[in-house]
Amino acid sequence: MEDVPLYIREEEVAKLLDVSTAINVLKDAFRMQSEGKAVSLPRSRIRTENGILNVLPSTAEGLAVSGLKAYFGGRNGVSFVVLLFSTAECKPLAIIEAERLGQIRTGAVTGMVTDIMADINARIAGCIGSGYQAETQIEAICNVRRIDTFYVYSRNAGNREKFAATMGRRVNADVVAVPDRSMFRETEIIVTATNSRIPVISHQEIPEHCHINAIGANRIESRELDAETLCSAEEIVVDSVEQSKVESGDLAAAVSSGCIGWDDINEIRDLVSGRRKKIKGRRGGITIFKSLGIGLEDLAVGAYVYRRAAETGLGTRL
Repeated sequence: MEDVPLYIREEEVAKLLDVSTAINVLKDAFRMQSEGKAVSLPRSRIRTENGILNVLPSTAEGLAVSGLKAYFGGRNGVSFVVLLFSTAECKPLAIIEAERLGQIRTGAVTGMVTDIMADINARIAGCIGSGYQAETQIEAICNVRRIDTFYVYSRNAGNREKFAATMGRRVNADVVAVPDRSMFRETEIIVTATNSRIPVISHQEIPEHCHINAIGANRIESRELDAETLCSAEEIVVDSVEQSKVESGDLAAAVSSGCIGWDDINEIRDLVSGRRKKIKGRRGGITIFKSLGIGLEDLAVGAYVYRRAAETGLGTRL
């Protein structure tokens, strides 16, 4: 009965999707957005007594789908789903459990942007954070660059050692846990994947010409980068400027200081369309991708998972 939606579970998503595939899916999605064939609205949040409901809606004419990612987080954890509709037939296509999907798409966006912005010969990278989201960040960066050494720093020594050992078995790079950020002066690519409310690395610790992916801190009161780092960047990219204005504490602080304006900032669609711009008067400095996550990313990857599930017989018709 193909006229009823397909329910796709986490373990099925894991079989159908990987970081490399997601990178290519997202390139196509942002190309559609640059051509006016896809739209995303900023994340909405509704606070309740027991937690927060988050919703990220999007539509993609080029994929003939509309939908959203919704997740609820509270005292007892967090649950994620992607809901897809056919725009041609005006009916629901799928409900997809989306924790793994979200982890992969977040890493894949970083990989896609890093492939465009970072030095093509970059061989040394660093990651601040050793949690769940950091896993696919390292995978994605190693997917688009031949990284020899990937330094990992987080405050908990046991966590970073265990994380480095795990990731060292997953990627073709030496993943090295370090006790502080001093080795980050050697890096050509940095990713910050934390839930910090204060900057986790200072401008003085970042080498010139480094590319930074800041993927944590998606609330206006949270920050991973200091204003000096953002004020020295020659190029800054975000998923959505509109969403950044209400969610990025990093960028809000820099804009408030007067060193950059919102008009100086590129969106990912500008990268894939070749319409990117450098910040006036700055050359040879660092580049920054401030990732917040938008609904188009979940919609595009969800549509791919749905098609593959339908083709391979995975999922359950409701």
